[in-house]
Amino acid sequence: MKRYLLLLTTIAFAATSWAQDRPNFSGTWKLDTLRSRFEKDRTPKSRVMKIDHQDSTIRITISEENESGQIDETYNLAFKGAEGQEPAQLTTASTATAASGSAQDTQKAAVRWNEWNDGRLVFELTRDTPKGPVTYSRIMRLGEKGGMLTTVLTVRGSAGEHKGYEFFFKEP
Repeated sequence: MKRYLLLLTTIAFAATSWAQDRPNFSGTWKLDTLRSRFEKDRTPKSRVMKIDHQDSTIRITISEENESGQIDETYNLAFKGAEGQEPAQLTTASTATAASGSAQDTQKAAVRWNEWNDGRLVFELTRDTPKGPVTYSRIMRLGEKGGMLTTVLTVRGSAGEHKGYEFFFKEP
């Protein structure tokens, strides 16, 4: 009887942990420029990510100020597949614009869950530039209390690969 009860408890625990909801990334996230570090690129003066995360859609707006000026990008994405494992389709994207207001390179974006029970969100962006395609992959994970968002940003292009380790805090 004790073995049977132990087996049922184990199955119940496994089922509830397997069926846990994925984290909701919604919020306004401000880059902690002192904690973040970048292998090749300079740390931006500021970077804010606004995320509106619904069940099957996600809207990501990134506003950054760097040496070149202000850059604002917005991506409206929808998850595909029963579990959101397949890359999402980009339903709408506003073109990134520099301070001059001129359109930048052609781009496409995708978002997907890294693994079923991992809790990480992968946001990938590929830009076609005069020097060839450049891919930005941002693996995002929420802190346990939901007030910190950490990302590993990997940039791949003709010049090689480099990473950035970003720490964002949630604005009230």
